[in-house]
Amino acid sequence: MNIVDALILGVVEGISEFLPISSTGHLILASNLLGLPQTELLKTFEIAIQLGAILAVVALYWKRLLDVVLLKKLAVAFAPTALIGFTVYPFFKASLNGNMQVVVWALLIGGIALIAFDYWKREESGSIEELSYMQCALIGLCQSVAIIPGVSRSAATIIGGELLGMSRAAVVEFSFLLAVPTMLAATAYDVLKQADTFSRSDFGLLGVGFIAAFVVALVSIRWLLAFVRTHGFAVFGAYRIVLALAFMVLVVKTTPHTCEGVRAAAAARLQDFSSTKNPYPSGYVASLPKKKNYRVRISRRFQSHVPAHPNTMPSSAPTQTSLT
Repeated sequence: MNIVDALILGVVEGISEFLPISSTGHLILASNLLGLPQTELLKTFEIAIQLGAILAVVALYWKRLLDVVLLKKLAVAFAPTALIGFTVYPFFKASLNGNMQVVVWALLIGGIALIAFDYWKREESGSIEELSYMQCALIGLCQSVAIIPGVSRSAATIIGGELLGMSRAAVVEFSFLLAVPTMLAATAYDVLKQADTFSRSDFGLLGVGFIAAFVVALVSIRWLLAFVRTHGFAVFGAYRIVLALAFMVLVVKTTPHTCEGVRAAAAARLQDFSSTKNPYPSGYVASLPKKKNYRVRISRRFQSHVPAHPNTMPSSAPTQTSLT
């Protein structure tokens, strides 16, 4: 990766982070077009530059972020994403990030869902102030689906919020604000884990992408808020479908071994995980006695008869059957 690549990816991130079109999916597609290999550095770069876009929200909404009640609602909405994300995120990053087929299908299905939802759902008038804590938790649960690349965090929260009766402008604004703790946590988690593998030049590339994402996101946020006041989200759904079909024809068909590579990566990850869970040293099982008689307690349901251990009764007593 060079500075031009970092700049392009930063611009893509700034435009797509808050639109319901999946910034992660667009970054994966853009890096594929740029010919960048899906290394750990690139995956971390794509996550870290999202912080630049998130800081654009802080710059525009810093006064609202001083509201204690709003912060509590954001914390409740963030909790499901944090729980699910930190539990399964390493597996999803290893097996799905960079997978073109997953991104394309997620874009396609999400586009259809946005169009159908926009056609079916009438405009509501609910505001952020009217949200209950339970509703905030449900929006956060919807957001957690975006751990799958191509789904779109903003699309998931927008659909969840509108289902709960929020207006388009209110749910978009809440999606902006919820992105702050979500992406701060995701970026910090990933960068801290990979920081010792970065060189000075790598941090320089991160800085270029970060600044580009910040500047472009400032414009993108203002534009989206103005757009949704008079338009629905069907246009974004149509864009997702066209983009998915284009990449399905131009890119995915040219990489027929993508699924095999993903399966191999997932299998390797699971193997590493299982090997770290073995608490016994090598040779431990072989050192155990070959055969031992244990008194077995069994269910009445099966009415099985098992001889008791001979040491548990006098030698003159007859062998009895223990039922429990």
